[in-house]
Amino acid sequence: MNNSINPYSFNVLTPHNVVPSEAMNFQFNYPFPSASNFNAVTYGIPPEQTNISNPSEPWIGAWLTKIGKTHPTPEIPKKKSKHNISSARASLKTCLDILDKLNAISDDLRTNVQKLSSADWKKKTIKIGQLKENYSIIMNNLCNPENLASLQKVVKDRKRKRSTQKKKRIQKQADKKQEKEEIRNINQHIDRWLEVQKEEDNRIKMEELMNKDIDCNLSDVNKKKSDAKKNLSLIRALVKLRQIRETIHSQRGEKTSLEDKQAFATTTAKMLKIWENASKMYNVEENMLKTMLEKTANENLRNKELRKEKETLFLWERAIFGDKVIANPANASHWALTAAERDMETFIAIRKSWDTFLVSPSEGSSLPLGWVFPPNQCSEEWKRFQAH
Repeated sequence: MNNSINPYSFNVLTPHNVVPSEAMNFQFNYPFPSASNFNAVTYGIPPEQTNISNPSEPWIGAWLTKIGKTHPTPEIPKKKSKHNISSARASLKTCLDILDKLNAISDDLRTNVQKLSSADWKKKTIKIGQLKENYSIIMNNLCNPENLASLQKVVKDRKRKRSTQKKKRIQKQADKKQEKEEIRNINQHIDRWLEVQKEEDNRIKMEELMNKDIDCNLSDVNKKKSDAKKNLSLIRALVKLRQIRETIHSQRGEKTSLEDKQAFATTTAKMLKIWENASKMYNVEENMLKTMLEKTANENLRNKELRKEKETLFLWERAIFGDKVIANPANASHWALTAAERDMETFIAIRKSWDTFLVSPSEGSSLPLGWVFPPNQCSEEWKRFQAH
């Protein structure tokens, strides 16, 4: 049989090498149905090309996917090369290193041009070529318009990001500074309030102590006033009782002695006058003691305030001018120059000796050395005392 005219192009095995299992193994150009895939095979016209042995061709893969033998492979999107600043910096650093190596090799060749052998010269020139090639590759990658535009965009974004971060940092510092200022103002307000409260508490305590001192000092006077008040009340009660008894006797028709009545009235009147005068005297004494004690308390309060002012002034002087230096008693010049600050007579003597030079120019002389001279640009009063 001629196989070339057979549209299915099958090969019949010769009888001497027929194997029973291979007797019906026809080589068709499309899948032959079997018991396992009888229902799965799509019967149709096979494609024009009959070469199924190469499944890598596109039409075979599409056909196998169509009949359900394979699944389409999802296309993985190509990742665009991300050009960042660190990679560009590394590339530039590599270029600089290459240039340093090229300069070093070039200097070596210039120095040892007469000493190097042909093999070493060739080896170094090959090295130079490799370095130049690497340099060209890196620079071409950097100078690529697409890469350069991407790098410029990254740099622009980085600048914008850093500018935003800088603004946030400045704003954060400003907010922190404002918060500290508010806290400081609050603390100052609290300190002032505490000082006012402390002064108020001290004032109340001093008033209480002053009242206690006044009460202690006025205890005798108060006792005398109390005794005088009791005696006046007692005498007035006796007079009233006497009047009630007289009224009872008169109602009963009993007669009372007129002499006894006069004697009682005279005695009670004298006693009332004595105790009333004593009470007035005790009141005057109490007012005098109160005035004196209040004056003393006010003086003590004033002295305390003055002491506080002096302590504050001392603290300011020490903070501005430092601690006062106590002069050495053996330093005679210091005590001589500062004698006028301690002795009024010395001050008057120095002033008198100064005034002797303040005379008319025809009679006086110039100021001695070491004295304070008037400035060159001075007032009219000082000009006549300048030495010419």
